[in-house]
Amino acid sequence: MACLLRRLGLVRPGISINSGPCQNYIKVLTVGLKTYERPPCYDDVVIPEKPKLKFLNKVPNYKKPRRWMKRLGDIRGPATRVTDFTNGQYGIVALGGGYLHWGHFEMMRLTINRRMDAKAMFACWRVNAPYKPITRKGLGQRMGGGKGAIDHYVTPVNYGRIVVEFGGKCAFEEVEPFLSVVAKKLPFPAKAVSKKHLEELKNEDEQKAKNNQNPWTFERIATMNMMVIRKVLNPFDLKYHGKFFGKRRVPRGLDMCTEYRGLIVSVFIGIKVFTRRGPAFCGVRVPDIQQQVAILRCKTLLIFVQLNITIVWLQLALQ
Repeated sequence: MACLLRRLGLVRPGISINSGPCQNYIKVLTVGLKTYERPPCYDDVVIPEKPKLKFLNKVPNYKKPRRWMKRLGDIRGPATRVTDFTNGQYGIVALGGGYLHWGHFEMMRLTINRRMDAKAMFACWRVNAPYKPITRKGLGQRMGGGKGAIDHYVTPVNYGRIVVEFGGKCAFEEVEPFLSVVAKKLPFPAKAVSKKHLEELKNEDEQKAKNNQNPWTFERIATMNMMVIRKVLNPFDLKYHGKFFGKRRVPRGLDMCTEYRGLIVSVFIGIKVFTRRGPAFCGVRVPDIQQQVAILRCKTLLIFVQLNITIVWLQLALQ
């Protein structure tokens, strides 16, 4: 600043700029200067020739359409493919399993195509058109007579599957409003995410398992068959370690404290087994008095675990 003032002739070489009339010039020239963040660069973004979502057929082009069984396993558990972005930066990710009808595809297509800027944005499908046949019998028909006729087609979606991918020369704040509107209208829980949010969502479970200090996890309790827990668990629970309940993901907020989750589950299952099986438990005849004592012990252990969780929460809050 001093060199600039000397070149302009406002300050002589032998005069100090810290006092006198030159100090006012410095205040005037430096007032209002701010530092802004560098805007994001979108030079690597390539917009295709047809940026909008294309129309999908309501009925697949099968030579001979066949009737399928229910196959509810196709919406159970996490998705094994299409869980990452390819060309876009934003999208809608499924947080539960379900079926997409043709009406849902049209709702997404019309809503996104109307609100997007085709010159700077693009969108593409990450799920197939409806291909799974759903049968239904006519109203008022009697039972029997074989399987009903094909009524419509659907697309199965698993947890973690990306439904729509969005990208372009835009920020997440510009596309989040209408992507959230679309996500709320889907038949399963869904959320509008960016590439950064999707990575955080995937790494959350890994960080919890890495920072866990309690060895009594759901996986260890089920693997070692503690409290004869295998009698009330199915192979699906053993495969995904209690993280999924059918097509739904166990809410992350219900974990409370990951370190005590396996112990709480085992206590609850133990109480359920004792109360439902009656006097006979695990093939051994147990008197009613011993049964009541065992139930009381399970409830006492549960209260003890809840007290420990409360103490952990208070310690975290005081920190």
